Amino acid sequence: KLAEFPPTFHRIFEARPVNQNIYKPDLSGPLHSPTYHLWVKPVLNVGSDSLLHQYMAAYISDSTMVETAILPHIARGFFVGMAFSLDHCIWFHRTKFDMNDWMLWEQESDFAGHSRTHTRARLWTRDGKLVMTAVQEGVARAPLKE
Repeated sequence: KLAEFPPTFHRIFEARPVNQNIYKPDLSGPLHSPTYHLWVKPVLNVGSDSLLHQYMAAYISDSTMVETAILPHIARGFFVGMAFSLDHCIWFHRTKFDMNDWMLWEQESDFAGHSRTHTRARLWTRDGKLVMTAVQEGVARAPLKE
């Protein structure tokens, strides 16, 4: 399923999901607020410029949040025709962190319905320091019928 991320994401980042069964949820009960944890780091070393590390973190934040929100819907057969972010806010809690090391990208969606999504996310260092928080409202729609 990681192959479904935008091709650019995989050219820039190596990604390892914490839960390999994220796309196989229990479908017998009600939809739950989806969570998605992903270890990420750049494929290439990005050097030591702290601004570049912040740019990389910001890129990650806009790459997977809508998808996280619609995971339960995808598991039940929803096909996404269009998805994008409407509002996206980022707070950096640290200005110095090392994106060259594995970082935990932790996401949780509060809502996905009526073509809208809402997701919160946090980026952690390997040793448990909170680096960044992000919140996103997105749009996810089925393809138009012809």
